[in-house]
Amino acid sequence: MTTGSQQFKNTKASRISRIRSMDRGLLVLVVFFVLLLPAVTTRIYGADEIQYFSYLRSFWFDQNLDFTNEYMHFYESNPQKYAAFKQDLIDKREETTGLPLNVAPIGSAIMWAPFFAAGDLAVHVMRAFGSNVQADGYSAPYITAITYGSAIYGFLGLIFTYLLARSIFSRFASSLGTIVVWLATPAFFYMYITPPMSHANSLFAVALFIYIWYRTRGDRKLWQWAALGASAALMTLVREQDALFMIIPALEWLLNVVHSLRGRDFSRFRGLAGGALAFGATAFVLYIPQLITYRILTGHFGPSSHVTEKLLWNSPFSFDVLFSPEHGLFAWTPVAILAVIGLVALYRRDPQLAVLLAIAFLAQVYIAGAYKTWSMAGSFGARRFVNCSLIFGLGLAALVDLADRRVPRWALGTIGAVFVAWNFGLIMQFSTEMMARQALDLPKVIHNQFFEVPQRALSLVDRFLFNRSSFYKNS
Repeated sequence: MTTGSQQFKNTKASRISRIRSMDRGLLVLVVFFVLLLPAVTTRIYGADEIQYFSYLRSFWFDQNLDFTNEYMHFYESNPQKYAAFKQDLIDKREETTGLPLNVAPIGSAIMWAPFFAAGDLAVHVMRAFGSNVQADGYSAPYITAITYGSAIYGFLGLIFTYLLARSIFSRFASSLGTIVVWLATPAFFYMYITPPMSHANSLFAVALFIYIWYRTRGDRKLWQWAALGASAALMTLVREQDALFMIIPALEWLLNVVHSLRGRDFSRFRGLAGGALAFGATAFVLYIPQLITYRILTGHFGPSSHVTEKLLWNSPFSFDVLFSPEHGLFAWTPVAILAVIGLVALYRRDPQLAVLLAIAFLAQVYIAGAYKTWSMAGSFGARRFVNCSLIFGLGLAALVDLADRRVPRWALGTIGAVFVAWNFGLIMQFSTEMMARQALDLPKVIHNQFFEVPQRALSLVDRFLFNRSSFYKNS
């Protein structure tokens, strides 16, 4: 008969065994995320953020898509700061419907809805206990809820990045690659400093889509095609340029069709045709809310002309979005160069995956270079490439895995830390206007990184933790 002491020992041993069997790389990521939660900035600041948020607030409280009162709320809070916002989005109207402009898609509002509902519930509970917090959709609990929602979504996207990398590479390579892409690229800024933008949500949606595609490669069942179509709709609802990631399963499908026809495998061909139908039908049905939104706002089933007139389909700025000091990806985020080179190392392990991810990245270069507003004035870094975080994470993991046999791990970790330090120093310079926000003055930026940032780092961290609003006052 087992004694109570023996049962306790068995239970303890079982718990220790479960802890040891846990994925330690995953555990490290969770610990990092918990430690970084205080870095989430709970405020809505810029015009793009207001547009994403206004969908949710207007539909929740007013049951319409007339954003006049939402826009005026922010404008009246600081007329000087939002003068250009008023001119561009309040004073201008859609010609057909007369409604204020909103050129943002609705996906972020949909993703934030559960968090917003939790914030609304918290407000009503607080008011029931005597608090005077306003149940108006603008008070702190609502904004806090959606900003933490973005951080959580971004983190889940990084988890999918890690899990995909872990299925190919070692735990060390996958962990280091994921952590570096998290902390050494603009992903950190848009998860923690400006979470009401769509980029953290986009990181999640694209990572989910690629993860589902990768895990179901081969002969997918119809429900797996439908799941892939659902994730495709989600990422397109969040940021429409993310739809170009559908080139990955499209090319894979085309190759499989060619092989099945050449081999006269008509049974497989029918399965591929049915899968394509399930994918397309699911994606289309779930995208209908955006089409309805367009119809209400613009009078037709497409985006505002203010969006389409920004595009030049010959993509004349493709080189600039990578190399220009005006928010070029490689200029602001040098670790991205290694990440892209890492796709060559990935090719050695999985040629199809490496080629398709490279094509998807080039598709994003094309669409980013097609915008007249390619330089993204006032943004931190190349924010339109945050959606490529999974690609960058896999590229870095591939390089680390290749170097792991030749270079000590402490040295690889140190190299990663250097890129993280560069990114954090750049964030400090950007937030305190030590640097011009429109373009890198590289000699000045490098001087600041080595001399100004180290001297001011402790005081800047103190301001960030305890007086964060001081970073966002008008110059």
